[in-house]
Parts: sequence; C-alpha cells; structure tokens
Amino acid sequence: MFKLIYYQFKYSKKQWLGMFPLFFASSLLVGMCLSVAFSTIKYQQVFRDVGSPTLLFVGPVLFGGFTLLFLVSGLIRLFLNLAKEDYRQWSINGGSRVQLSLLISGQLTIFAFLVSIIGSFCSIFCARFYYSYAQYLGGEKLLPTIPVDFSMSAFLLTILIICLLAFIGSFLYLYKILGNTVLLGDRFDSKNYFFIKLIKVLGFALSLVFWLKLIIPFFTVSVSKPNEKLLFRLDDSILLILVMHLFLLAFISPHIQTFLTKILLGWRSSYDFVMAKWIILKDREYLKSLTVSISIIAILISELMIYSDVAYSNLAKKTASVEINAVLLFFVVGPLIVVIANLISITVLSSVKEKEEKSQWERIGISHKQAVTIRSVQALTYAVIMLTCTVFFNIIFFVLMHKEALLLGIKQMNYGTIIYYPIAISIVMYLFIFITKIWFDIRNKTNL
Repeated sequence: MFKLIYYQFKYSKKQWLGMFPLFFASSLLVGMCLSVAFSTIKYQQVFRDVGSPTLLFVGPVLFGGFTLLFLVSGLIRLFLNLAKEDYRQWSINGGSRVQLSLLISGQLTIFAFLVSIIGSFCSIFCARFYYSYAQYLGGEKLLPTIPVDFSMSAFLLTILIICLLAFIGSFLYLYKILGNTVLLGDRFDSKNYFFIKLIKVLGFALSLVFWLKLIIPFFTVSVSKPNEKLLFRLDDSILLILVMHLFLLAFISPHIQTFLTKILLGWRSSYDFVMAKWIILKDREYLKSLTVSISIIAILISELMIYSDVAYSNLAKKTASVEINAVLLFFVVGPLIVVIANLISITVLSSVKEKEEKSQWERIGISHKQAVTIRSVQALTYAVIMLTCTVFFNIIFFVLMHKEALLLGIKQMNYGTIIYYPIAISIVMYLFIFITKIWFDIRNKTNL
C-alpha cells in the first residue's frame, strides 16, 4: 500500500500544488507559535513575576489546527473533482473504500510532510518577529524580552502536527464521501448514506442540546438578585457558546447556504440571477468551503469583541486594550492565517473548473459584459450568505452578553459590534471573489 501511495503521488504531484498555500501557512503558524512557546518555557525564570505566557502562544496552534482540520475536507473535495477520472479507475479495478481513502489521504500526508518541512524551516526566522509583535501588543511588562532560539522539538512537533491533521482530516472525510456518493464509480450505497445522515443528525441534535443547556441559565437568573456563583458559571459558559456556534454552523452547512441562495436569487428571472444561482448550487462544496471558512473568522472577531466590550468595561482603557489584544492573539490569529491560506488554495484548485466554465460560456454566446454581471451577482451572493449567517449568530451572542452585562450592572453596550466586522469582512470577501473570478475569466479567454 505504501508503494502504491508513493507511485500515485509521483504521478499526480502537480495536482496537489494547489494545497501548498494552506499547508505552508499552517506549518509556518504552528512552527512560530511552538518555537516561541518552547523559548518561554526555557526562559521561564524571566516571567516569574508576571506569569508564564506559554498558553498565549499555544492557543493559535489549537484554534488554527481545528480550523485546518475542518477546511481540509473542502479542499479534498475540490481536488477529487479535478482528479476523479484517475481514482474512478482504481474503484473500477476493485479498490475498497478504506483502500481509496488511504491512497488519497496518504498522498496528502506526503505532500503535507514535504511542505511542513519548508514551513517549519521558515518559521525559525519568523518566530522572533512574531514574539516582538506580541510584545508590542501586550507590552514589555507582560512579555519581557527573551531570546527566541531554534528548538528541534518545536521543528519536529510542527511537522508531526501538520501531518497528523492532514491524514486524520482527509481520511475521515474521504471514508465518509466515498461511501455515500457516486464520485468514483457508478455506485450508491443506500445503507452507508443513511448511516452517515443519521450520524450528522445525531451530531447536530447533541450539539443543539448542549448549546441550549449553556444558554438557558442566562434567562433563568434574576437581574435584581444576581447569584455570584451563577454569574461566574455564565462567564465560563460564554466562550463555550462561541465555540458551539462554529460547530452548529458546520453542521447546518451547506444546507443553510443552499437555502439562502435560492431565496436571494429566486426572486428574479433575469439571466444574471439565473446563471449565478445554478453556478453556485452546482458546486455546493465550494459554497460551503468558502462561506464557512470566512464566517468562522467573522464570528470569532465580532463575538470576541462583544465579549471584550463587557468583560473589560471596568478596566482602564490601556489595560483593556492589552487584554483585547491578548484575546485576539489567542483565538483569532491561528484561524485567520489558515483561512487566508485556504482562500488562496481554493482559488488555485478552482482555476481548472473556471476554465471549463468559461469555455461553456463562450459556446453559448455569453458576452464579456454579461460575464462580469454574472460574476458580480455570484460574488455578492457569497458575501451576503456569509453576512447573514454571521449576524444571526452574533445577535444570539449579543443578547446573552447583554443579559450578563445587566447582571454586572453595565447598562450600555455597543450594538454596532453585531454588524461592523461582518460588513467589513463581507465587502473584502465580495471584492476578492469578484476580482479573482474576473481575472481567471480574462486569463482563460486569452488561452482559449
């Protein structure tokens, strides 16, 4: 099996290059954080008076790793759409689900291993700049100057983490989709399909029950007689609720995005709306991968800012700023870097599909002006879907934080945090998608 994986990787290595940005950025992030974390452990006597900041640099690894584990499935699906003819032949020749899953995930692991060596090596030089930036945000009092040395343990651990995430994420996803789709051969296993659907429904139901268990106490406590013990419990629950929002979004995707697409583009019958609608619905995996990855960042940033608005309201402005920077550094930096790299990888992998799409448009006589309009509607739809999903979860989170604020005696909150960051991110998202798709259309037109 190892020989088959190796030979197949040699044959299709160029097709894996689209995933280079994601694994390079992930290994760079993990390498930087672990190098700094190991240095803080090595020089822990320097932090004797202020407390060790090691966890501050482990946080991005945890949240970035979770994001990578989630996003790798979308890229695998895009890759399979490009290379399915090769793997269909393996399926016809009698390859089982496990064998095909191992064959593809094994290749991805080899690629992740090679890229993570490069990323880990580059992280050696970037780690000290990363610590300096964290020091600038947090202040030298909390983060005293220390040497950030090369750590072989950090180097090897980075490679191990990236390879494990690549293998586990891809194998589990491949095992799932190869059992319930006709992707690699004209087969459909209704038992497997039912089993997978049952797991999804149960997973969503359990997540929903746990989420409800977390939020119900917010509405049962009396504002006039706040219980101090319960107040501490609510504060502990609020960040868990934020994480549960990300899980719930993952479970309801791409169904909610598909539903919103039909609503947003179903009210007009003009060619641009109709074309954009079916282009989006045709590739639901791309829709899910794109909107969910950016929604994760929008939810993290906006809900953490809502939380900070209450949690640090009684602190001096400078102290509150330091605390907010620490929270963003811990929770947001990792996912942000991984999501940006994922967008680049999605763009590269979808370029072949864009070429085929443009060729079809040329054959049916769609003009350049019409193509621009279609792309604009398409990009706007993706951005509005992301905005809608994010604002929905933000409103729930804001209501809970408002309740906690009343219990703490805080009567004023910034309602704008519900929408400010999602709108800004959706505008950037629209421009990025529109510009890249127009650029691919122009490039593909010259190559036709």
